[in-house]
Amino acid sequence: MRFQPSFLFIGCAAAASVPQLAPRHNSGPDEVFGVVCPVLFEGRIPVDATLEWFDTNSRHKPFEMTVDDRSIFKGRRSPPETCIRRAGLIMPGDKNDDRADAADNDTVTYHWSVHQNVEKPLNFSHEYMNVWHERADFTGNQFTLVGGLSIFETPILFDQWQDFAVQVDHTKGTLKVFYSAGAAPLQPVTEATPNNNTGLGQLQVGILKKPTDTTNIDLNGYQGPIPFCLFDKTL
Repeated sequence: MRFQPSFLFIGCAAAASVPQLAPRHNSGPDEVFGVVCPVLFEGRIPVDATLEWFDTNSRHKPFEMTVDDRSIFKGRRSPPETCIRRAGLIMPGDKNDDRADAADNDTVTYHWSVHQNVEKPLNFSHEYMNVWHERADFTGNQFTLVGGLSIFETPILFDQWQDFAVQVDHTKGTLKVFYSAGAAPLQPVTEATPNNNTGLGQLQVGILKKPTDTTNIDLNGYQGPIPFCLFDKTL
């Protein structure tokens, strides 16, 4: 998959196959709306939501995430990755330990949507990742929304939402991608494709900005300025 957005984000993860998601106010299994699998991580906003919800309803917590020159990643490797700018949102309950949560077993589908901000575009001389599932030992990713083996590509749409889902089958060792634009239902755009899904780890939603003019993206290269917010999200 290749996609490089400046974005707003809505997302969730669900076990089993991809249903058509309908507006909901509560998380959890919901067969009434066609969701026949348990929702593991919930971040959807119902389609009938209004801006006033986030002013008056204490259940919803708006926040802003930014990335700048202080956004240096330090995992289990040494030294720190000083030439990557990275900030990621990890869902509550998505553990990094071996089989610590339901997302590390059977079939899990991760959903998210992005929308471009044409007034604050990213500097496309750099390559970006904005959704990735990182292995527990930080040595790589089971999938990323940019780079790696490309199994699906789509143009950036600057005037509407773009909706994605990646279905990870831990039992069969496959990935399957679903996509739609705007409010259209998700449609499969790939077959179940063999993939190395081992390594456990966590889904990350945020931004990872790679340097240019580099021979080692972790340790050398040029990072241009980042004078803007990357996304707003509401839980």
